[in-house]
Amino acid sequence: MKLLLILLVLSHLHCLGQNNNNVIVLDSLLIPLKDKLFSNIPLIQKKNDKFFIYDFVSERLLIADINLNPLKDAILSPGKALLVNSSKEVKLLYRNMYVGEKTIYLLSSSIDRYSYELFKQPRHKLSYKNPNDSFRTIAVPDVGFLVQESNKKNYYLVRIYTPSTKSNLVDVCNKDFYQRPMYAIFEKNMVDTAYTSIERMIIPHDKIYQEKLPLGYTYMQTITFGKKGHLITTEGASEKIRIYNIEGKEIEVLGEKGKYMTKNDTFPYLFYTQDTSRGFLQKVEKFMERNASRNPVYGQAYYDAQSDKIYREYSPSVVEEERRRRYMQIYQKKKLRTDIPFPTEYRIISIENNIIWTYKVNPDGETPPQFIYKLKILGI
Repeated sequence: MKLLLILLVLSHLHCLGQNNNNVIVLDSLLIPLKDKLFSNIPLIQKKNDKFFIYDFVSERLLIADINLNPLKDAILSPGKALLVNSSKEVKLLYRNMYVGEKTIYLLSSSIDRYSYELFKQPRHKLSYKNPNDSFRTIAVPDVGFLVQESNKKNYYLVRIYTPSTKSNLVDVCNKDFYQRPMYAIFEKNMVDTAYTSIERMIIPHDKIYQEKLPLGYTYMQTITFGKKGHLITTEGASEKIRIYNIEGKEIEVLGEKGKYMTKNDTFPYLFYTQDTSRGFLQKVEKFMERNASRNPVYGQAYYDAQSDKIYREYSPSVVEEERRRRYMQIYQKKKLRTDIPFPTEYRIISIENNIIWTYKVNPDGETPPQFIYKLKILGI
């Protein structure tokens, strides 16, 4: 869906912003096997002393050491699936990757698991059927995918929607309500390869909003692990950072309005009518697309376990033909310590011990990245 793709791009503020003298490059590491990587935005994760690089185009997963010397690589494909009520096959795509302590998880319609030796393990199948039969669910392909590992069970956290409409045009609203995204938890025994339904829904402050559609919230909730397995969540239209436990209980709330946000950084609302015609839904879609590209937005949070800091990106609204600006806030002990401009071209991989591991997204939109960089924000 075009709207989903546009807002998915916006959910990654990694590619937006401006340069700043407070951010310096400490080192650059050449990405290996450049002739086998083709995507301009590959999935790259760092886990301990290894890098994991998945290329969407070649479907190649590369494992490298801390200096980016290649260790393993293989072509990994989720295969094909039959369309519902059709004999037509469609190619499945991996939408996200999570690297655990011993296992690599790739998300498509279910979870494909690989060892660090790139040996395939039995697939963990997920069913997105909501326990409430009056609703359907939609898995959202973005950064909202986490895995909590244990010896006998895994818990998969996947961001989903539960819209009531059957429209293929606008999946998030109808005349009755709009619901912000939530996270479904799937509990899987390690040997269980049967389809498993949603265990529970979390982030309970996500309530059904009636009468108006707060566009800033649309597709813009993000989640990451914090200390002691806590969940750190952010919302596109709110400066608040909310922290939950795995059961969905809110533990604390912090966060301040970005100092580069102004009184002009507001979120427009769309008031509901009883009109559910195709023309009205098309108008809704255009309204959402236009405002998603202009709205101010609070973006992804990152947790630095070594320094116990939370980093959070944000971007003020865009006027006329200006480029989006990008800023970074840093919180420690619930207090805002830093709020500065952050470079535009870097996409964040991880933050460890005050070092930001990144790669550059090339402006041509096609060329794959060549280096992984180590950045540092001065004065923290």
